[in-house]
Amino acid sequence: MRYKGGLAPTQVHGLDMPPHTEWDFVQILGVTDADPERAYAESWDNARDYVQERLDTNLREEEVDRVYRKLQTHASKDPEVSLHDGSGWGALERLRREQEKDRPVPAGFAFADRTLGVPQYPWLALLQQGALPDGDVRDIPASWMVQDEWLDKVRESLKQEENQTWTVWMHYGVMLYERGLEAEAMEAWESSLQAKPSAWVYRNLAQLMIQRDQPERAMSYYESAYSIDNGFPDKAFAEEYLQLLTQCKKYEKAWVVYEALPADFAASDRIRIIVGAAALALDKEAFLDHLFAAEFAVIREGETLIVDLWYQYNARKMAQARNIELTPELMEEVTRNCPPPRNIDFRLIEAITHS
Repeated sequence: MRYKGGLAPTQVHGLDMPPHTEWDFVQILGVTDADPERAYAESWDNARDYVQERLDTNLREEEVDRVYRKLQTHASKDPEVSLHDGSGWGALERLRREQEKDRPVPAGFAFADRTLGVPQYPWLALLQQGALPDGDVRDIPASWMVQDEWLDKVRESLKQEENQTWTVWMHYGVMLYERGLEAEAMEAWESSLQAKPSAWVYRNLAQLMIQRDQPERAMSYYESAYSIDNGFPDKAFAEEYLQLLTQCKKYEKAWVVYEALPADFAASDRIRIIVGAAALALDKEAFLDHLFAAEFAVIREGETLIVDLWYQYNARKMAQARNIELTPELMEEVTRNCPPPRNIDFRLIEAITHS
């Protein structure tokens, strides 16, 4: 039996933790047993009372209070031995608070300077030197930041003309966009492009156009991103662009882009699934046969993209074999009689049951 207690009524409930608030609790692990008939009684009150009885038999409230008070004396002690340092973001925040005389990091937390690394270096430079370092447009940005305190520092740095690089305008745009300030973010990104064109900013503008339901402009921005270095700097760009092309039914263009991708990009599970729609529209049967036979690690629970593709593929083959049109009725027949292979079927049980 597993007991779970929390700050909210159930795991699906949430609570807002106010700033400068401290919540602490003790977690106790153990083993017990229970009569399943009583624990799952039809009466919820009876089941709850029985489970409470079993809990009280094995663990008294006084014992929980004793353990809580004992452990609370250790909560604010500095660690004597570091088993694992983690990332450097805690250290960066500690340094920011120390410099700005902000509320200190809670006692008992040790965020050592040795944990600072590449992701934190640009922000450390902004903290100590007042400016973000300019980067190479071909390099993947080391990290992103949207915290209010860092937005203030970026905004302050932009007052100096020598700090107005493509890098800082890009980050400033991301920070503004995170706050729902789309027009201001777009203006910042355009300033970044004026300073130096980059695939990263073109991609951000493409995503903004997608959210504004302007797919043609989005495609244009992705093409500009591609043109920077005759390719995408990151596999995610290819995924997004191919997804957009297939959604807009530009299958031939999608296939051309897919075939021009580097081998490691083209072999990506997600990209192969996305481009499957283009393969179906262009009768690339060999590609589809390999696709449906593959084992994928990226299909999410409940995702139906590749299953839908399976049904469409088999419905088209059946329509061709019978020399008839592909109708909704035929799709229903295929859905009933042509179950997808287990290796691509990650639908929820309820969806499978009712299909």
